[in-house]
Amino acid sequence: MPTLSKQKIRIARLLEHQTLAVHSLFYKGKRYSKKELEEILEAYYRRQNRQVKHA
Repeated sequence: MPTLSKQKIRIARLLEHQTLAVHSLFYKGKRYSKKELEEILEAYYRRQNRQVKHA
């Protein structure tokens, strides 16, 4: 399961407002592939759902 760093959380938030029609994203000089972005988003949503259930 991918871990979410603060940077990946920021990327996930950026992606929430875009579509994955863009096949890659450059963020602070690093290029993320579509697959990486999908994994980051998936982990982000799992984390968000976990926080909602515990609230």
